[in-house]
Amino acid sequence: METSLLATFTPPDGVLYLSGEFDLATREELLRRLDDAIDFGCLNVTVDASGVTYVDSGSLRILADGCRRFAAAGGSLAVVRPSSCFLRVARLAGFIDSEVQVFSATSDALSVDDAAAAPHPGRTA
Repeated sequence: METSLLATFTPPDGVLYLSGEFDLATREELLRRLDDAIDFGCLNVTVDASGVTYVDSGSLRILADGCRRFAAAGGSLAVVRPSSCFLRVARLAGFIDSEVQVFSATSDALSVDDAAAAPHPGRTA
């Protein structure tokens, strides 16, 4: 399967659409897209992981680091619609329990930006 990473930036929001395998070969592009979001003025980034067929711990680490970077800037990074593969690896790596918000639907993540109380990071909505 071909890997793709598409981005849509409409500051202050951005969306990354991940599809395919995310491993050592794609980490640099993932990091570059997160940097692009910041450069474009995006504070809140949603990562749609519905098309992920494989993800390694290094790619999860890049997303976790991105989460901290956006939070430090007053924004957020959330993963939405994770594929079963993404979810399984993320749970095994402890990524969901301690690193980033993961939501089953895009609308759930967007409503957190508008709500005063966000769910605990790691709680799958």
